[in-house]
Amino acid sequence: MSPVPPAQVPTQRILVLADDLDIPHAALRMRPKGGHGGHNGLRSIMERMGNTQDFPRIKLGIGRPSSERALAAASVARRPLRAPPA
Repeated sequence: MSPVPPAQVPTQRILVLADDLDIPHAALRMRPKGGHGGHNGLRSIMERMGNTQDFPRIKLGIGRPSSERALAAASVARRPLRAPPA
């Protein structure tokens, strides 16, 4: 797949949603632009957009599991979006 031509889709008209292990479950973090922070999905989007970081994104916290095995399962699991127990 080739990069999206900037003239076709202005970066100001794109909003990317991404999961984030380092944000508590169901918490949100919004940024107007920035790097991928090691997130392969964001890295791929940036590459396809011509290596730009200049687009807004919302990161949805999924929380970091306690083990590597749980981490692998969490990265592909579907979890309901609800606040963690108090």
